[in-house]
Amino acid sequence: MFATPTAVLGIWMRGILAIGLLLAGGWLAYRWYEELPRYAPSASRLDDAPSESAVRLSPAERIMAWRPGLDLTTAMLLGAVGLMGISLGGRMLLPRLLYPADPRGLPKLEGGRQQAVPRSDGSEIFVEIHGRDRGPTIILTHGWGMDHREWAYLKRAWGDQFRIVVWDLPGIEGSSRPPNRDFSLDRMAADLRDVIEATRSDGPVILVGHSIGGMVMLTFCRLFPEWLGSAVSRLVLIDTTYTNPLRTTSKRKLATALQKPLIEPLLHLQIWLSPLVWVMNWCSYLNGSSHWSAARSSFAGTQTRSQLDFVASFQPRHSPAVLSRGALGMLRYDASKILSQIRIPTLILCGDQDAVTLPEASEHIDREVPAASLHKLVPGKHCAHIEHDSAFAGRLAEFCKVKAASKSA
Repeated sequence: MFATPTAVLGIWMRGILAIGLLLAGGWLAYRWYEELPRYAPSASRLDDAPSESAVRLSPAERIMAWRPGLDLTTAMLLGAVGLMGISLGGRMLLPRLLYPADPRGLPKLEGGRQQAVPRSDGSEIFVEIHGRDRGPTIILTHGWGMDHREWAYLKRAWGDQFRIVVWDLPGIEGSSRPPNRDFSLDRMAADLRDVIEATRSDGPVILVGHSIGGMVMLTFCRLFPEWLGSAVSRLVLIDTTYTNPLRTTSKRKLATALQKPLIEPLLHLQIWLSPLVWVMNWCSYLNGSSHWSAARSSFAGTQTRSQLDFVASFQPRHSPAVLSRGALGMLRYDASKILSQIRIPTLILCGDQDAVTLPEASEHIDREVPAASLHKLVPGKHCAHIEHDSAFAGRLAEFCKVKAASKSA
């Protein structure tokens, strides 16, 4: 799941629904319990005022004395069980009914060499290095709402043929939150510079970024143009944009119109009510509504149930306050003027049906960047690189190996 500015609307809708289902199930369970006999059969009437010799039943005895039947009490219990079952286990049902199993199972990003990259404010950026000890380095920047584990499918496909560096954006997973709460794209681009300096091995690096990861890279190009061609040899932009993401999403006219009156206030509300929203996100994940949302926004219909659960599982892991501050930072992002000045080879990948970031954004970057090439993953949406993980890994390896080959020639 992705924490883009427009995603805030869905988060609140799913969260309120999830809490409503949970409360409705709890209320029905309470009403069922209240209908159970309160006194032993020696009472004159089970649920009315007892006789002097009546014995009050304990809660466990009341439950044991109940017998199911074709009545309202039984219906309330069945409703409570059904609603609570959906609330706590719906995610186990939807993927199994609609999507095939993946014989490969879920990949795990394990065995990397971890290090902490210090920031000037005392916080740290989490970095993990996989593959070769030396050689050309590929630095992977994840999408917002995910973390460094987003690249587990790519690592499984590549094995150790490349030296890859994964890292967490500030406030996400292993990276600490900046004390000044600066989640601007400029600050993240400076973090990327520090990661490059800390992990470079032989020669320049290749930068790969998905969604906000690509936005961070383009901001890096704007702030540090002298690094292009020297410290950085190539760029790979995956389902990303060059401007405020509300302007390149589906229903962009409505989204931009709602930015000030609705989207920004809701993002600030998520910061203030972060613990509540965190609970809502976990409820949405457990009841499967996050999976339904991920299936609509991130995949084009050929995903496996493992891929769907993999993407849906990221959202409840991270602080809503952090994700909201990052989403507010995206609203002030604009890298349109730097595109024509990027002279290094650039591969642009996008899903042909992506509604989170329309393919038009990738097409615009392709036209503006002189050495760019565009490749669409078909059919694909915002997580086409996971849905078509093998094809994505092969296309990316081909692009990266050109650099390695040209260096040895």
